[in-house]
Amino acid sequence: MLRSRWVKVRDGVFRGRRLVAVFDVAAGGEAERAALPTWCSLAAFYPEPLPDGLPSPAAAAQLDTLEERLCSRLPAEGPARLVGAITTDGRHELVIYTAGADQLRQLARALQEEFPELELQLTWMEDGEWAVFRQFVPAPL
Repeated sequence: MLRSRWVKVRDGVFRGRRLVAVFDVAAGGEAERAALPTWCSLAAFYPEPLPDGLPSPAAAAQLDTLEERLCSRLPAEGPARLVGAITTDGRHELVIYTAGADQLRQLARALQEEFPELELQLTWMEDGEWAVFRQFVPAPL
């Protein structure tokens, strides 16, 4: 994954807890939106967040490993791309766009088995315009 294009787009407070969002700001071109119209969220709920809601150093390292495993396996699951991560209040949400969520279900199950100490939750919806992504990364003028 080319993290050099990732930018911290939010670092503030949401519902009394710190929220940090980093996104690949180069993602979401017209061709990519057409090819990957399904938004998926793989949320990892980590234990014992710090008082501000962010993960402890140990939990952060574990979340980094989870993200690395996801990225290494994503290409085998069909067309999909990790485009962002949002961390707040005991939750680290990986934002993925894909051609379809069915392949990601199996991957989420495998990751849950590999990381039993984290609660993982996969959700998805059709989002051909990448509206969820655009909440954090506005379209260029």
